[in-house]
Amino acid sequence: EMVAIRRMTPQDAIVLRKRFGGRVVIAGAIIVFCMTVPVLNLLIPVLAAASMVHIFESMRQKAAAVPANR
Repeated sequence: EMVAIRRMTPQDAIVLRKRFGGRVVIAGAIIVFCMTVPVLNLLIPVLAAASMVHIFESMRQKAAAVPANR
């Protein structure tokens, strides 16, 4: 949600989260799992931020392409 709040209004971010929440949770679970690997946990914060921005941008493009009341 931090990425979404920086790029859109809080209300739009909440709507986006409700529509695509499962994808965000799965990505977060993968990130948390990778943080448990000893050497990988030094690199994961940068990769996690980049991947969340990428996921957010793809969700925003899909939300713009498909009407919300579908």
